[in-house]
Amino acid sequence: TFRANLAYARYWEGRGSLASMGSKFADVALQVRMFSTSAEGRQDECRALDMEVTHLLSLLHALCIQTLRHDAIYKDAQNNLVPDDPDSVPPLDVTRGDFWHSLAPDYKEDALQTFYRAAKLPVIGGLRPEESDSLYGDQGNRAFSVDGYTTRGRQRLDTERSAKVMEAIGRIVADSAKSGLLDAPAPIISRTFQVLSEGHERGYMFARKISSTPFPFPFAQAIELFTFVFAFSVPFLFSAWLDGAVPVAAFTFVTSWCYLAMNEVSRML
Repeated sequence: TFRANLAYARYWEGRGSLASMGSKFADVALQVRMFSTSAEGRQDECRALDMEVTHLLSLLHALCIQTLRHDAIYKDAQNNLVPDDPDSVPPLDVTRGDFWHSLAPDYKEDALQTFYRAAKLPVIGGLRPEESDSLYGDQGNRAFSVDGYTTRGRQRLDTERSAKVMEAIGRIVADSAKSGLLDAPAPIISRTFQVLSEGHERGYMFARKISSTPFPFPFAQAIELFTFVFAFSVPFLFSAWLDGAVPVAAFTFVTSWCYLAMNEVSRML
C-alpha cells in the first residue's frame, strides 16, 4: 500500500508536468501569433513565421515525449514521430496468449517498442529530412538549420535534441523581433522566452526527473519479497480461522491476488 501510494503520487506529478509542458508550448505559439505584425505587405511573412514556430513547437513536444518514454535511444526513433501509415502496424498484443497469463501484460522492451511504432507522435508539418538528419544523424556535430537560422554544432545526445529545437525557436523569435515582424515591446516579447523556458523546465524537466529516477532497487526488492512471503503464509492463517478447504482456498486466492495486483500496478506506475 505504501508503494502504491508513492507510485500514484509520482504518476500524477508526472501527468501534471506533461500538461504544464504542453500548455506552455501552446502559449508560446499563441503569443507569437498575437505579436506578429499585420502591416501591409508582410502578411505572408507573418503567416510563414506562425507556421514555422508552430511546427517547431510541435516537434519540440514530440521530442520531449519521445525522451520521456525512452524510445529516443534507438536508431529508428525518428520513424516514431510522423504517422505515415498507422494502419500498417499491427496493434500491440500485451497478453501472452493463454488464460492464466491474460491478466499479466507483457511490458518488455521489445513489446513497448512495437507499441511506440504503432502510437506515433504527430508533428505538425511532419519531420523534414534536414531535421531528421540533424537530430538523428550519425554526425553529432552537424548544425540544425531552419530557414537560415542555424544552431551551433554540438555533440549529439539523445536528451539534447529538445535543446537544439529550443535554440532554433529562440533564434527565430529574436530575429523576428529585431526585424519588426513581431510588433511588441521588448519586455513583452521577453515573456515568450520565459514561457518557453517554463515549459521546458517546470514541465519537461520535472517529468524527466520522474521518468529517469526509478524506485530504489533495495526498496523494490524488499516489497517483492514481502509480497511473496505474505502470499505463501496467508493459507496457514486462513486454515486456522476457517473450516474446509474451499473457503480457505477462495480467501487465500482473493487476498493474495489483491496484494499482487496492487504491487504490479505500483510497478507500472
